[in-house]
Amino acid sequence: MKSRRLAPWIVVASFIALAPGMLLAQAGGENAGPSTTILDTQKTIWHVFQTWQSEAARTDDGQVIRLDPYNPRQAGSNSALGPVKAVTGTDFPPPQWCQVDFDDSAWQRQQGPAKYLYRSLALLCVRGKFENASPATAPQLSLSLGYQGGVVVYVNGQEIGRGNMPKGKIAPDTLADDYSTKDAPPEKPVAPGGRVASGKPAASGDRRTLSLSIPASALRKGANVLAVEIHRSAAPAAMFATGRSGGAGYEARAGWSNRCSLDELTLTAPAGKGILPNNDRPKGYQVWNHVPFEGLDYRTFGDPNEGVAPIQLAGARNGVFAGELVVSSTEPVRNLKVSVTELKSPGGAAIAAGGVQVTYPQPGADHWVPTGPSIIFDDLANEAPASLNVLKCRVLPAPVMQPVWISVNVPKGVAAGLYRGKVTVSAAGQKDVEAPLQVQVADWDLPDSRDFTTFMNIVESPDSLALQYGVPMWSEAHWKLLDETFSLLGRIGDKQIYIPLVRRTHFGNEHAMVHWVGQPDGSLRPDFSIVEKYLDLAVKHLGKVPVVCFNIADTTAEHKQGMLYTQADAKTGQLTEAVGPAWGSPQSQAMLKQLLDGLRGVMAKRGMESSMMLGMNAHSAAAGPAANPQTLADIQAVCPQAEWVRVSHYWFGQAEVRQGQPKYGSLSLVGGVMAVFWDPAVEKPFYGWRNPQIVLVYPRTANPQTNRDHGGTRLAQESDLPQHRLFAEAVLLSGRHRALSGNSLRGDFAAEMGESFLGLRGIGPFGADFWPVLKGSSDKTIIGRYGEGYAAGGWGTVSLSQVVQSLLSAEKDAPGSTVRLEVMREALQEAQARIFVQDALQEGVARRTSMPAELQSRAQQICLERTQALRYISEFWEEGIIDPLRWQERSAKLYQLAADVSAALRQAK
Repeated sequence: MKSRRLAPWIVVASFIALAPGMLLAQAGGENAGPSTTILDTQKTIWHVFQTWQSEAARTDDGQVIRLDPYNPRQAGSNSALGPVKAVTGTDFPPPQWCQVDFDDSAWQRQQGPAKYLYRSLALLCVRGKFENASPATAPQLSLSLGYQGGVVVYVNGQEIGRGNMPKGKIAPDTLADDYSTKDAPPEKPVAPGGRVASGKPAASGDRRTLSLSIPASALRKGANVLAVEIHRSAAPAAMFATGRSGGAGYEARAGWSNRCSLDELTLTAPAGKGILPNNDRPKGYQVWNHVPFEGLDYRTFGDPNEGVAPIQLAGARNGVFAGELVVSSTEPVRNLKVSVTELKSPGGAAIAAGGVQVTYPQPGADHWVPTGPSIIFDDLANEAPASLNVLKCRVLPAPVMQPVWISVNVPKGVAAGLYRGKVTVSAAGQKDVEAPLQVQVADWDLPDSRDFTTFMNIVESPDSLALQYGVPMWSEAHWKLLDETFSLLGRIGDKQIYIPLVRRTHFGNEHAMVHWVGQPDGSLRPDFSIVEKYLDLAVKHLGKVPVVCFNIADTTAEHKQGMLYTQADAKTGQLTEAVGPAWGSPQSQAMLKQLLDGLRGVMAKRGMESSMMLGMNAHSAAAGPAANPQTLADIQAVCPQAEWVRVSHYWFGQAEVRQGQPKYGSLSLVGGVMAVFWDPAVEKPFYGWRNPQIVLVYPRTANPQTNRDHGGTRLAQESDLPQHRLFAEAVLLSGRHRALSGNSLRGDFAAEMGESFLGLRGIGPFGADFWPVLKGSSDKTIIGRYGEGYAAGGWGTVSLSQVVQSLLSAEKDAPGSTVRLEVMREALQEAQARIFVQDALQEGVARRTSMPAELQSRAQQICLERTQALRYISEFWEEGIIDPLRWQERSAKLYQLAADVSAALRQAK
């Protein structure tokens, strides 16, 4: 699993040597003796603000041009690096960001150096806090820095010094001094493009150093702020001449220098002078703010120099929006309770306290590896544990840590405006902690979740549910659990369900949902009662589901013989395993016809004939829907109009259909969900929600099964909360994903499916409730348990074992929600707002002209900014890059934009 923001970075064993000519700190007499580290880039929690913008590169003639390094370019002349038409990126922080009283509570919190792979940073602003408890004896402090680019250092808003920056006034876009070959060690000369002669990154040559003294006069009583501003240097233009030919993602930029990073920082003070360190967890009890779509780590703690900031949410009516606090302590915590007041607006409107749900994310049995400090707080329990104890961790002392998840359900009829309330956290023996709760409600109604446009393809497992809770299949207790399961899936508007018509499929079902009952005359009649009840339960929570996939065949050797069906005794109901007539025989076709004709009737009674599809067609170029080609021939003979569900790597075009392959009604392709790899300024846009064909994408883990003993899939993929939080809009805007073919990039869905391809409709398949229910030496899910090899069953790398297997949690008495499911819901809500705005902009001149020109311009700009942000995040995804402050601001702007567009359209009527 890749480490994220709060994971540890590699610590350099020896401190950087001081370079000649730098400003040296002269230790005075008062500083003689032992010193204490106050802040550092190992343990201190920093507040970080990143500004990314189009690259700044210097050509051979000395000119600085702005360019997009990800547009394909030819190596060689500078003319191949034509400047961009307009500089794109994010804003710089406000001018007062370095002041001591500036509110940085919404900035990204980061533990470790602000040192990254290449990501086109223009400015990096870092704030750290420390306390001066004895102003009368305050000493001179010593600061040592290792960085790339140039640096300006402030203490409480006053500039203390700078390095590798020009003289005079510094603007946010001021470039640092250029690098040259003399900056690198002699034994590792830097070649053009920022690479050493060996072709590896010239990291040692990029690092610059600075040492400063901070006078006692710059300090104040109480909290002090050290603010570090890193500016980028212009890059050699030749650095970007290689384009993407070197590989995908980070491989293509392995030799690109970031030129804007804070590699190391140490602030020290003489011991015993009243300057309190802030580089380790404070002892005792803490309550602190946390961003809901970022993971937690046991090394994380609240800054003792900060109070609890307001929980600020932005949304619209008929939506659910979440914030988070964290309770942590170095001692056990007892009787933790959290209460929330009614939320009131200045106009007198209110959101009742009952509309705010408090849950407590738990790690769960398969979420945590006790050999390390990483943990996934995911399962949302309705009550906090009565006793929270310090966990035993073999790597480091792990504190008590309990997140508090606060979800606000905004009713349909509530008035727009700012609603304020209060969250109170209490625990035995501790002083109550209060946090303001604010929700900005836009004057716009989100659709019900069942009406979400984004297509969710989630596989529910009745067998896993029964095994997890020890109830008989299709008992009343089982149906109650299924009801709760579909209620939870209704939160994200699941649009594809699966009904196995045969037993022992890749999904691990022991029996089929259709039971064949013997008749007095010796014939068999299919019993559809379970199918009908299952469908009705799904429709109750999901509405008329667009795709009902009836699994009729699979790829294992058993399925080559004939249809694997379940027979039920007419008197006792006892189930037995049976094999149908051989494929290719008249009897086989007769049995299939009876089955499929009956199912068409079942679907017709519910007005869902068009939702009926067959499956699954795993990726196997020669196999078709099953390992025996005659299977497909029999099915097509009795049901020629049938559409199929397919899971594959690529869509190879209409040639497959001409060669006898079936028509695909729902197609899932392997590819990353953060895949906005096109330039919105110059390239064709994608509007996946307008695609009449159901084409979905799903991200695949590398090999989660190798770590199944420790919840491998969870740790490798499902902890990636930013991806779950942003996936919906990114998927709809995606028409491409990355793949390697030889030494060049390919994987353009538009190229594979034709230029008329509008984009992706959604995501899946994912598992809903495939928990590790097969207990033994290594807990496993039931996926592929009847196949040729565990979790294989002929499906290979498109196995369900290769994707998220359980979006839901297995709580004590029933399935529950998860942090991942809730952040997905918020992603889907934002996608709906984006769809509403873009459709209003593009539904014809008559409708567009009813909107004021200013509103049209603002709408187009906000949509463009969001696309550019998703492109940036896609390009740099291996870093898990997301700025919570900006995304919160973008959410608020988007919902307000939807409200303004809605008002303009109402007025036009």
